[in-house]
Amino acid sequence: MVIRAGKVTVYPGFLLLFAVFYFFDPGWLIPAAAVSLTIHELGHIATLFIMGIPINAVNLSMTGIAIKIDGRLIGYRGEIIAALSGPCASIILSLGATYAARAVNCEFLYILSGMSAVHGIFNLLPIRPLDGGRAAQAILYSALGRRYGERSLKLIEVALIFLLTATGFWLYFFRVQNITFLIIPLWISFYYCKQNMNSVEF
Repeated sequence: MVIRAGKVTVYPGFLLLFAVFYFFDPGWLIPAAAVSLTIHELGHIATLFIMGIPINAVNLSMTGIAIKIDGRLIGYRGEIIAALSGPCASIILSLGATYAARAVNCEFLYILSGMSAVHGIFNLLPIRPLDGGRAAQAILYSALGRRYGERSLKLIEVALIFLLTATGFWLYFFRVQNITFLIIPLWISFYYCKQNMNSVEF
């Protein structure tokens, strides 16, 4: 069942993913993830609003949250700013939660701080399902042109995806045996293959 409210669409995969994580949640992970994700996306939305860029749609699916805009309206400089605003919001949230956690000694704030830091830094990777990939695309396109910028970025993305996948398998089978290290690179690979580059998503 697809749920629509204005420009926001929630797909069944998102609800299923939320239910799975909720079932295995040992404590504060789900609330912390919800707050971290919300602040991250609000960073994008606020930046787009300030720049006067209309949002066409907000889709919540199993691959994450995608804010869709018309890429023709934003330009390379605007795309870099909009892409990096989400990770910046996450890192600011992490710093604020760290300060507050030390002041009140709250477990939830410590978890929120760590999750937001990981969320922000991870999204800076130059792979196009992530914000860093959108920023890298705009930088390389503006510096090298679309043709050579695309070739250069694809080499970087494929190398990083291969490295992340190899590292995930190595960690899972020989070190910590945490399935998260397998899910993340597989998710990136799946989304990288299916993404539609005709529109811009954050």
